[in-house]
Amino acid sequence: MLLLPSFKQVIAGVAVSTNRYSGLRLLRNNKHTLVHHSNSPATAVAMGEGGSKETPATGVARRSWEDEIKSGKFDRSKSGFTSFISNKVEGSKYLPEKDRYHLYLAKACPWATRMEIIVRLTGMTEYFPITFVDPVFAPIGEGRSGWVFTQDYPDDLTHKDTFYQVYLHYHPDYEGKATTPMLLDKKTGTIVCNESRDMLKSLCWGCQELHAPGTPDYYPR
Repeated sequence: MLLLPSFKQVIAGVAVSTNRYSGLRLLRNNKHTLVHHSNSPATAVAMGEGGSKETPATGVARRSWEDEIKSGKFDRSKSGFTSFISNKVEGSKYLPEKDRYHLYLAKACPWATRMEIIVRLTGMTEYFPITFVDPVFAPIGEGRSGWVFTQDYPDDLTHKDTFYQVYLHYHPDYEGKATTPMLLDKKTGTIVCNESRDMLKSLCWGCQELHAPGTPDYYPR
């Protein structure tokens, strides 16, 4: 019999891992090295005392948070993917299935953290395996910074160096930001959603049949 953790246990577990990566860590010294995979056409970046050294390559970021503040005010980009997982909607492209989906999250992102919380609360960790990006922003090309993968936080699914390259791997024409959380459909090779509000609906409502027995209704009303 599967015993669901209590809400307090889940929150405590997530908080312990998340608190290590508070926003202050984003301001640390920029001595940061990306892991470059031999099978990835990515941009390898090494940071040192003299600044950044970048090797231009395929998969350079086309937009990041820096682009949202150029005008002097915060112009939030719209999420590029807002589909749902559900068999309750006629003609739904994405159905609740095992070994189909994958979550990309960041410990330093509060929107991503609530996805981790709901996956654990509902007992769906085997249905939604998680890859975490490094919680510290690093250069991602074209003078922009964003989520990356490192030795401590590798991407064992696509073996990319930056999270932006993951987006471009599945959607080569994508020109938005590479944000977390991101829900990927491995079966169709497409991104389902990168909007936490819509993703929460999928996990709480659309995937209820995958919830562990005795799971409360967490769907926000």
